[in-house]
Order: sequence, then structure tokens, then C-alpha cells
Amino acid sequence: MRFNEKLEVHQLEKEETRRGWVRIERKTRKDIDSGSLIVIKRNKGKTRRNVLGVSEGYVGQDDVTGKIFMDEVTRHELGLSSNSIQKSSCDLEINRPNFFGKWFWHAFIFYWSHPDFPVNFASKIAIISMGIGLIALGISFF
Repeated sequence: MRFNEKLEVHQLEKEETRRGWVRIERKTRKDIDSGSLIVIKRNKGKTRRNVLGVSEGYVGQDDVTGKIFMDEVTRHELGLSSNSIQKSSCDLEINRPNFFGKWFWHAFIFYWSHPDFPVNFASKIAIISMGIGLIALGISFF
């Protein structure tokens, strides 16, 4: 699933920043389910985020159609203004990874470069530990 949309960019609520989320209303994101990993591209900027739904009244918004809510880290990775006060519209290409990418490559990259430090650090330790374990398993067979 891939679509290009001109979306109005807004700030996530303070409690939701640095969690690796973006919020897009159901009609705008079409067939992409809430909780899915998506790839967002703008010009040369690219990032991976989990998409969640949004309902009327979120951060004082009466109409959430055609809007994307993201934090400063996500806007910076896409090359957008990091000013949370300034509202801007931009063309975004949003992809849902294929089966292999969803369960391996994009998930690996998402957790390896996660904006929340505890998740980022823990995933790096887990991946490095798994690599060392595979090396040790390989050595034990020789």
C-alpha cells in the first residue's frame, strides 16, 4: 500500500513525543491499519514510524481529516520545520512495507534507530547479543 498525500503537519501531544508514533485519521490513511509500521518519505528525508488513529477533539482539533500528527524528531528526519507552533502542509509518500520488510528489515531499522533512548539502547543490546550468540553457536560446531 502506497499513497501520496498533501497533509497538514501538527504536533503530537507532549506525552506521546519520542515514542516512534505518528497519528493519521482512518479515512486519510486508507487501508493501513492502526499499529502498522509505515515508511514516510519527503524529498530526501525518510523515516519509519508506527501509525495510530486519531479522533475528533485530539489536541483541540475539530476536524482531523487530512492532518498528520508527529513529533519534532520525525519532522527533523523528514526535513520539516521543527517548530511545534508553526503549522505547515507538505506532500508525503506513505508506504506500508511488504511482508518481509514488515517482519524483518523495516522492523530492524525502526528499533535500531528508535527515537526513545531506552528502546533504542535495549534493541541494540538484543541484536548484538543475538549476533554474538550465533557466532558462538557457529564456533561450537567446528
